[in-house]
Parts: sequence; structure tokens; C-alpha cells
Amino acid sequence: MRTHTKTFHIRLTEKEYDRLCRHAKQTGLPKSTYIRHMINGCSPQEYPAEMFMAFMNELRYSGNNLNQLTRLAHRIGSLHAGRLDEALKEHKRVYTAIFKAVVVPEPVNISTTLERGQLLADEEQTTGGVEDD
Repeated sequence: MRTHTKTFHIRLTEKEYDRLCRHAKQTGLPKSTYIRHMINGCSPQEYPAEMFMAFMNELRYSGNNLNQLTRLAHRIGSLHAGRLDEALKEHKRVYTAIFKAVVVPEPVNISTTLERGQLLADEEQTTGGVEDD
């Protein structure tokens, strides 16, 4: 069953729609997901480079191997199971920290965002709609 059951339609100018499409594409998210993140007070981050994702996959694979070695060490009672536990915990901590820093949307301050939006709108009116980003 779908969790997003409510719909609504919004009218955008060509410039607003192009900006929405550009920002959604930079994050690698569909426009609707991008908007939901914004509504929930988060600023989606740009989609990481392919090299980063390949690196994260390698890190995940090495963590999986480390986990298997730790389980084996506990089962047979050797290989310094305590040290392997510590190494696995550290690996998970590093992986999670990297993932959060690069992929997870950042919370935004709504009042600051609204103020910036107003400044951009005012600037657009005074410059005749010239966009700087």
C-alpha cells in the first residue's frame, strides 16, 4: 500500500520549474521526493560522484568480511575476538559517518531559508530576473 496517498497540484513559472528540475537532478531524486524532503525541513544533498559510491561499496564489502571473521572468531574462540569486535564497531562507525556526511539530507532552518528566498525574489525583481546560480 502506498504511504503517500495525498496529491496536490502546483503551478510554477518556467524558470521555477527549470530550477526544481535542476536541483532534483543534482540530488538524484525524483522531483516529488525532493519536494517532500524540503517540506520535512531537510535540504537534500547533491548526489555523490560514482567514485564515491564505488568506494562506499568496497567499504561495505570489507565490513561484511570483517563481520564474517568476527562471527567465526567467536564460534571457534580464537583470532582475538574482542579485537575483531572493536575493529568491526569502528568500521561501522566510519561507514555511517561518511554516509551521513555525504548522502543523508541536512536539516534546514526554515526561517533562514524563507529569508533567503525573499532576498532572491527581491533581487530577481530588481535585476529583471537575471539568475546567478
